[in-house]
Amino acid sequence: MQLEDYFEFEKFQTPFGEAERIRIKGHRIAIDFVINDWRAGYLPEQIVANYPTLNLEKVFATLTYYLQNKDRVEAYIKRGDEIGEAYYQDYLKNEPPEVVKRLRALAAEKHQQVLRK
Repeated sequence: MQLEDYFEFEKFQTPFGEAERIRIKGHRIAIDFVINDWRAGYLPEQIVANYPTLNLEKVFATLTYYLQNKDRVEAYIKRGDEIGEAYYQDYLKNEPPEVVKRLRALAAEKHQQVLRK
């Protein structure tokens, strides 16, 4: 079995350019989540606890893939972050939906009531 056999590599178009997703095969979990947890100091066993559908073999395969392809995976994560930021900035440019406006107004009203007490 090749290390790459543990993963599904997807490419797709977004309004902000081509994107890529690398998921752990048989799961909807992208490798980014495992790698980010590991970089934050989580042990492999803790990562398995965070994602109970994974097992140690798949977590170690993900970490090994990351370490063997660090430049490529770092670029993949950076591209994903950039696309996520582009979506967020686009969202900020748009008028919020009416339901969001109503919820914000209710929250502000409740906050004012708390301040008056």
